[in-house]
Amino acid sequence: MINLREPTSFHEDEAPSEIQMRVSSRHLCLASPYFEKMLSGTWKESTSNQEGLYKISVSDWNVEALLIVFNIIHGHNRNVPRSIGLEMLAEVAAIVDYFDCREAVDPFHDIWIQSLKGQIPKSYGKDSTLWLSISWVFFRMDVMNKMAQLTLMNCTKTPQTMDLPFPPTLITKIEEQRQMIIRRMCRMLNELLKKLCDRVSCKQECSAMLLGSLLRQMHAKGLASLQYEWPFHGYSIESLMAILSEFSSTALSSWGYDSNGRRSTNKCSCTLQSMIKDELGVLRSSLDTLELIKIEVK
Repeated sequence: MINLREPTSFHEDEAPSEIQMRVSSRHLCLASPYFEKMLSGTWKESTSNQEGLYKISVSDWNVEALLIVFNIIHGHNRNVPRSIGLEMLAEVAAIVDYFDCREAVDPFHDIWIQSLKGQIPKSYGKDSTLWLSISWVFFRMDVMNKMAQLTLMNCTKTPQTMDLPFPPTLITKIEEQRQMIIRRMCRMLNELLKKLCDRVSCKQECSAMLLGSLLRQMHAKGLASLQYEWPFHGYSIESLMAILSEFSSTALSSWGYDSNGRRSTNKCSCTLQSMIKDELGVLRSSLDTLELIKIEVK
């Protein structure tokens, strides 16, 4: 017998509702090491009552999600939906992770994920966080790596977990990588400033013009002191790349006379766009090969 207290279905001045489910302790123990330990150990739940029933109390779980998991554990496959919404799938995944019964739901999670495959987000937000957790619980590395990369590129601080299950160090690693990559972008700007001070373009005048243009745009975009703003809250890798990609400069023009005595104008090929584009290209290549999760799953 399981007593479920669900706090999400009552008003502030009411007591939590209690729902009872009669389940098989044998099925629970076979499917879940959590229940096996609970019912065979020294916990109070391991002692049956006068009716020969074990009483287990759980709380804070979604009733519908818990019922789906228990129907699977008990082999009531006809009662298990073949498609569920994203938030319900996240609820189910959280229960599966908590009770450690992943193997029991193996026949169903691929069906659920496949039915939602067209809803996998391409932008960072609540849905990508749900997908990251779901894919972790059910070991869907294809989805998990996409969502981890999406989170890394677009989060502006430590990602919120929404109390969902995640790999032990993934959230910390994403935030560490975000800070490290932004530091790298700051170094890139500083090195470019130094190069222009040391005249890396075709002429002294060209370097001076590019240097001034770079400094003005860094100041205008609030990046002049970015390197001192650790841990860079409010900045994402993607947004900084977009800002840097918009940096521009006017080509230095010079004029003279050709061999026929006609006046000609020449424009310098040195531009901030080309210099920054090359640096960002190298950075993006390194991000494409960055592994955030592979070491988490053995």
